[in-house]
Amino acid sequence: MNEDKNEIMFLLGKAVWCSQLIETTLSDLIFVFENKDHPDLSKRNTNSRLYELSAETLGTLYRLFKNSNNIFTLDDRHKKTLGNCIDARNFLIHNLIKDPSLDIQIPEGRQKLITKIQCEYQTIKNGSDLVQLLLSKVVNVVGGDLNEIENEVRSNFNL
Repeated sequence: MNEDKNEIMFLLGKAVWCSQLIETTLSDLIFVFENKDHPDLSKRNTNSRLYELSAETLGTLYRLFKNSNNIFTLDDRHKKTLGNCIDARNFLIHNLIKDPSLDIQIPEGRQKLITKIQCEYQTIKNGSDLVQLLLSKVVNVVGGDLNEIENEVRSNFNL
């Protein structure tokens, strides 16, 4: 029983971690879109805007991302992947414990929980992979060092 509960908590943590990585990357992309013609921004202005963006929800960041994206067009597949990612994250955060078939107190419920969380995590991971790909595209268009950006992200998330 405790092993199942530990696995459930580990999987939830992994999904939340991945969701936060998406939020941070979307914030960075929004910042680039908003400021690609202003390379002389001060560190204070940069930190202030990124701090503001860090307070937004994943859904709000996705809307801001779509509205501020002035570099490339998202195709329907991209929109579906990111929409599914947000739905999966929201289900895990807001609705997981509301489903009576996913009762952590009984073995069958714990196994269903593990399977459900793994499935939702994979959907979130697909969104994360896409956002990372979009980041590399943006870096190629506006210039910059993708390795430096990835190292900064890793340092912020202890990856």
